[in-house]
Amino acid sequence: MRYITIISILTLALLLFGCISSTQTFALNEPFQVKAGSTFYNQTQDLTLKVISFSDSRCTIGNQCFWAGELGVNLQVNDTNVFLGAVTKKSVSIAIRGNAVNLSIVSIDKNSAALNVTFTPANQVACTMEAKVCPDGSYVGRTAPLCEFTPCPGE
Repeated sequence: MRYITIISILTLALLLFGCISSTQTFALNEPFQVKAGSTFYNQTQDLTLKVISFSDSRCTIGNQCFWAGELGVNLQVNDTNVFLGAVTKKSVSIAIRGNAVNLSIVSIDKNSAALNVTFTPANQVACTMEAKVCPDGSYVGRTAPLCEFTPCPGE
C-alpha cells in the first residue's frame, strides 16, 4: 500500500511539473529581459525567440589586446540564427515570412540582456530607389522587407 501511495505522488508530481511551460511571452515594442537558455514567444506574430548563449570576448585587465572585445548574445528567432553585440551589431533586421523583424539590444551584462523586438509588415516598408547594374547589363532594385537588392539574373 505504501508503494502505491509513493508511486501515485511521484506520478502526480511529474504530471504537474511536466505541464509547466518554460516559454515566456513578450510584447512587441517593449524591452524585455532575457537569460541564456530561455525561450520567448509572441503569439501575435508567431515569433519564437530562443536565447542560445552569451559571449564575452572583452579584453581582460592586464592583457594587451588588438581591440576591446565585445559582449554579445546569440539568439535563434524561429529558424534564423542571430548575433547581437554591444559594439558591432546593436541591432539587426531579419525576414520572417516576408516581414521585417527588428531586434536590438537595450542593455547587456555577462548573464542577461534587455532586448527590444519590433515587427514591420512587408507592405509598410519603403525602400530607397536605387539601382544596381548586373554583370549582364540589366538593372535590379531594392525589395522589402529588408530593402536588399533583388538578385541579378543568373545569381
